[in-house]
Amino acid sequence: MAKKPQEDPIGMIENDSTLERQRRREARRKKIIFAVGAVLLFAMLITVIFVFSKFFFSVREIEIKSGKIYSEAEILEASGVSEGSILFTVDAGEVSSRIQSELPFIVSVTVTRDYPGTLKISVK
Repeated sequence: MAKKPQEDPIGMIENDSTLERQRRREARRKKIIFAVGAVLLFAMLITVIFVFSKFFFSVREIEIKSGKIYSEAEILEASGVSEGSILFTVDAGEVSSRIQSELPFIVSVTVTRDYPGTLKISVK
């Protein structure tokens, strides 16, 4: 049975199309609020990760154990790592190969991370 539209002589009852438009507008508004909230949450998460890694996991100390051929300053310069670098981004294999390629009389290099802020380089 088809629904008869109600007669409203003074305009107090809204028709179905107006209600449907309001529902769609409300649904669209909720989707926009959800999308903006998700973007803000993602931006805050990235900011927290950056700040946390920069301040808590930066290289504050580089310990070098070396033999008698090269000084600690030469090994540090060949490594290419400086204090203040983020410890997670230091590639131990790359540092090891860089030291071995620049300093020819080195037999082996061991690079380890000692969290939260120390990088240990052992040269033989």
